[in-house]
Amino acid sequence: MKPNERLSTGLPGFDKIIKQVLPGDNIVWQVDNLEDFLPFVRAYCKNALGSGWELVYFRFGKHQPFVTAEQGANIIELDPNVGFETFTSKVHTVINQFGKGHYYLFDCLSELARTWCNDRMLGNFFMQVCPYLYYAQTVTTFALLRNYHSYHATRPIIETAQVVINVYN
Repeated sequence: MKPNERLSTGLPGFDKIIKQVLPGDNIVWQVDNLEDFLPFVRAYCKNALGSGWELVYFRFGKHQPFVTAEQGANIIELDPNVGFETFTSKVHTVINQFGKGHYYLFDCLSELARTWCNDRMLGNFFMQVCPYLYYAQTVTTFALLRNYHSYHATRPIIETAQVVINVYN
């Protein structure tokens, strides 16, 4: 990041509320459904693609993609069916390959718990990945379905993320 460069979620009002987006911020949007997340993720992607930083999108969900390669994103296709360890290792490898200073976007985290049939694994995944993203000085956005997960997923996510926001419609 350049000394005078300001990072953003693409939503100036939200950036002001959280006092500034900082390198390493992991932002989790808790939503009732993904349609409620779309205005936020679209603004995030538009900002990321126009920032001069690369946008890296981890694509593993069954839902419609949030952004495409044609729009300029680096799409990393992952299969959570390979299991927690292999999936998490692949995410770490990609973060290491891209290095410092990028915007990241993950498909809805709730898809992982659905595939792995385990909220603890989702919580563990988040605790394994967020420090990598923080160290890499990225800005990362995640969606999580509200009231869908047990304490075993939500507590580690809330305790690890720098910003957690509830979206109500």
